[in-house]
Amino acid sequence: MFEFWKSETIRKPRSLFAGFLIAFVICHLSFVICLAALAATQADIKKYPPVSGDIYGQAAPGVRSVSVNGKPVAFDAGGNFRAPVKLAAGEKYLTLTINYEGLRVIKKYLIVRKSEVNVFKVFVPKEKIEKSIAEVKAARKTTARKKKPAVSPETLRARERARQLAAQKEKERQLAAQREKERLLAAREKAKQEAIQKEKELAAAREKVRELAVQKEKEEKERRRLAAIKEKEHLLAAQKELLAAREKERESAKQKAKEEKERERLAAIKEKERLLAAQEELLALKEKELERQKAEAEEKERALKEAIAKLPMPGPRTFEYLYVWEFSEGKLLAVKEKQGKYSAEIYIPVEKQWLNLKGLSDEDLKELIERPVGVKKKK
Repeated sequence: MFEFWKSETIRKPRSLFAGFLIAFVICHLSFVICLAALAATQADIKKYPPVSGDIYGQAAPGVRSVSVNGKPVAFDAGGNFRAPVKLAAGEKYLTLTINYEGLRVIKKYLIVRKSEVNVFKVFVPKEKIEKSIAEVKAARKTTARKKKPAVSPETLRARERARQLAAQKEKERQLAAQREKERLLAAREKAKQEAIQKEKELAAAREKVRELAVQKEKEEKERRRLAAIKEKEHLLAAQKELLAAREKERESAKQKAKEEKERERLAAIKEKERLLAAQEELLALKEKELERQKAEAEEKERALKEAIAKLPMPGPRTFEYLYVWEFSEGKLLAVKEKQGKYSAEIYIPVEKQWLNLKGLSDEDLKELIERPVGVKKKK
């Protein structure tokens, strides 16, 4: 049968079923505690990655030794110490242990991780160490003054068994954490291998895509080259057609220019002939006009001579005139010479008036020329 220890909360079972029930509850609680510890360990590993740094400070007088995370740290005569520290994944605290005259002072520092900070520094001043030593001394004195109550052997055995059970649970938790860590490492390695394989496949796919792109680019270049050749041939053919059309147009223009020039030459000849005919006609008209004017002049001269012959000449004017000219209608200019000197007179037969040209002013001469014969002079 099963035997259980006595304590304040656990009593001796009265039946076998009760013993099994208690054992089941304890196992279930242990399993739940292990799962919680495993989850906490995984969370701690994720939240607290590996980190490194330094711890330094000054020990108080009387300090025998200093250790950091169980490793001793040397300090000089002045008590100054410095030590590098590395915290593994999931390790939260930095533990500083100080031995002072039979007292052991333990200080824990929570190292918070930050993504932008990879190195930490912890400074422990002398005053804090002295304060911690004083607090430990005061606590020891208070504990010494308190009277410890008597503990029964059954309680001691129960405490020992509870301690052993807790140690076993802690060991199981550590084993579970180790297994979980190994599982995580294996999963990480597997994921890494899968990632490497995927990367290789992706690289092969990229290489294939690149080769296809290169092949496509070559085909595109070849297509462009052929298209350029065809376009060049098309342009050459079009250029030849254009040159032929221009040559034909040039020949046509030359022919048209030649015909136009011939037409212009013929038109010029016709125009010249027309002008010559018109000129001949004009000359004939001019000749007729000249003959008519000549006949009129001869008729006027004959009439003038007859009029002069009919004029009564007084005694002193019986000399002859060198020149007689009808400068205006019905007005005669007579020029004579006497002893090498020339003089002129104006004679108006209708009015029977003689005027000496020398005695006339410019205004009188102008008025005489403009005034018709038979009209009296304006006063």
